[in-house]
Order: sequence, then structure tokens, then C-alpha cells
Amino acid sequence: MARPLRWLSRLLLFVVILVVAAILLAPLIPLEPLKPPVEARLSRMLGRDVRVASLRLNVLGGPYLTINGMTVKEDSAFGEGEFLKADEVRADFALTRYLVNREVIIDGLTIKSPQFTFIKDANGAWSWTTLGQRATTSARFEYSSAIQSSQTLLQAARLFAEGESGTTFKNIQVENGSVKLIDKSGGQPESLYKNIALRASVGPASDAPATTSHVTGEVDAKSDAQDGAELLKALMPFDLKIDRSAAAGLTVKGTVGPGPLETKSFTARRFEMAGQINSDQTPSAITGSGQISSSEMFIPGVNLSEQVAGALRISQVGDMNKGTVLGSLDTDFQLGQNVINTQNLRIQQLDGLGDATANQGWFKIESALTLNYVATVLLSPDATSEVKKSSPIIGFVATILENNNRVSVPVNITGDARNPQVQVDVSRIF
Repeated sequence: MARPLRWLSRLLLFVVILVVAAILLAPLIPLEPLKPPVEARLSRMLGRDVRVASLRLNVLGGPYLTINGMTVKEDSAFGEGEFLKADEVRADFALTRYLVNREVIIDGLTIKSPQFTFIKDANGAWSWTTLGQRATTSARFEYSSAIQSSQTLLQAARLFAEGESGTTFKNIQVENGSVKLIDKSGGQPESLYKNIALRASVGPASDAPATTSHVTGEVDAKSDAQDGAELLKALMPFDLKIDRSAAAGLTVKGTVGPGPLETKSFTARRFEMAGQINSDQTPSAITGSGQISSSEMFIPGVNLSEQVAGALRISQVGDMNKGTVLGSLDTDFQLGQNVINTQNLRIQQLDGLGDATANQGWFKIESALTLNYVATVLLSPDATSEVKKSSPIIGFVATILENNNRVSVPVNITGDARNPQVQVDVSRIF
């Protein structure tokens, strides 16, 4: 019994000596020759030219590289600036593979306080749409807003879903990042968002082909509308399956949310999107469909009840306080050529007026959220009663037309969600 214990203690002592030796010798390993292959590996993975100022090897908690002064050049199709600047980056590093085969494998990045710059060119194409592929002038498509949003997700997915070993990230983290949007197409020239964090990890998908990856993570945005930054607050988990079995593209399927979302256009206590997006590498061929749901929403730019009251020429109906409140929203969606089309939109508790439906409609996200809906608002019994009391003529007609003490009111909503045009077609009521 004593001999096995003595053997085990010697083995443990040997392991401890190896670990201590690795820690002591790590600073002595020459890292200058490692810079070019690290820059080349990161350039290949990000689809941008990457430069680093210096490297430091860490063994404890690793091994990993501490990269100081990392810069990522912009796609030349969008200018000569920098896509990313970060003073410090942690890169998960396969030390054994490098020592044995001189092969640089980086499968994870933690980027601290980075500065991202995204450029929208005169043709409406965003620079992020070439992320994960080599820079090329073929990026200069005239993207629609719906396609841009989908293409962004697909390009990010490619960072996790390439088939070749060592060419993908297994995890990415962004801590305290800032994002600047530069619009050269005639929209809002610059927008800045601060305090952005991202966590994403990838693994094999259970009960799925080997070509499918499972990506989970969370986006945490805490950008206040101060010091030149725009308002964006969100805590959005995501759970996605990325299938690369198609010969020329990707399929991304899963959910984003549920979580809180606040922008200058609207606030939602709970927002969730579920669906699927498909691509065959060409922006015009992106397709997708799914569902969007939200609850406890507030739109500050317009008071819908006030607009309805004005159209009916009555003093009050619904909630006349500033802004518009929505209890819940559910809709199906499909990606269209220029917009996101919705079907079977259903809203409950619309600003104290009642419930609303819209068979068809669309929205797009550019410098702001733009809407186009022809909806029907089914006034609640209380709102119907208010209409009757405020206008004898309308009240008389409403009594004839009401169904279960409720009257239907057609409403058209178009334009910027911060200050939309709202019209009530009174003739259609009667």
C-alpha cells in the first residue's frame, strides 16, 4: 500500500514542478516571432487586416495570450479607417499545438473596452456585412434595412460555423464596448452607443447533423442618452442553431430574447423574436420568417388616444396621458425586399382604447423605426361609453353599430415611430 501512495505523491510532485516551470519560463519564451502568425490567424478569422502592438503569454488560467494594442482595419470598400481598436485583448491559445507544430490556434477572444466603427456607404451597404470574409468590393450592394439586419446575423454566425478546424471562434466576449455608426447615405451622420457587452459560446448541437452548431449567449447594452451617446438598453439572451449543410450558405434558426429593450423610439419590458433566416451568400437571396412578441410597450412620440379623440371630435377617449401604451403585441413576419412584412398583428390593451388588429403591414429600421399599418381598433366597453357620452350623434350611431358594447375604429399609422402620422377614417366607422 505504501508503494502506490509513494508513486502517486511523486507523480503529483512532478506535475507541480511542471506547472511551476511553465509559469516561470513563460515570460522567457520569445513572442516576437509569434506576432506575424497571430496577426495572420486573426485576419483570416475576422476578414480584416489585424495588427497587434505586443503579446504576452499567460499560463495561469490559460494558456492564453494578452494582446496589447490590437487594431482591425476596415474593409477597403468602405474606407481606410479602423473597424476595431482595443488596448487589451485576451486570446485563448493552444500552446501545445504551437510548441509541437508551430500552428497558431485561437478559438476565443475577450475584448476589453473596444471601439467599433461601422460605416454605411452611399449605396446603403453596411461595413459589418463583410465581417468574417476577406474584404472585397463586392460588398457594395444596395441593401435593404431588412436584409442588412439579417445579413449582420448571418455574418456573425459565420465566425462560429466554418467547418475548418482552427478557423472559428468557440467563444467571444466584449466588455464595456462602444459602437459608432457612420452613415454616408444621407441619414443621421453619426450615432454612438456606449457600455455594450456581449457573451457568446458555441458547441455541437444535440440531435442534429455534425454540420450544425449551437450558439448561446447574451447581449447587455447600457447606453444612456448622455455624453453624445444614443439611448439603447437591452438584456437579450440568444439561443441559435447554425446549419452549414447547404452548399453555399447558412441557415440560422432560434430565438433572441426574451428580455427588456429600450430605445429612443419605444420601450418594451419583454421583447422576443423567434424564427429562421437563410442565405446562399448573396444578399438578395436572404429569406426568413418567424414571430415577434412584446409586452408592456411604451411609444413616447405620440398619444394615439389623443389622435383618435381629435378625429372623432370628442374631448377624451382612452388614455390621454403622454405617449402610447401597449399591453402586448404579437405578429408573424417575413423578410421582404425592402422591409420586414408582418401578418396577423395583434395588440391587446392599446392605450386604453381596446384591442387592435392588422392583417398586413410593414416596418423597417434605418436611422429610426418606420411604420406603415392600417389597423382596426376594437374599442373597449369603457372607451365606447366615453365616445357615446362625448358626442350624441356619434353615440347614437355607435349604439346601432356596436357589438357587445364595443365599436370598431379604423386607424392608419405611418412614418417615424417617434412622431408618426395617425389618421382615423371616420367614414369607415359608419
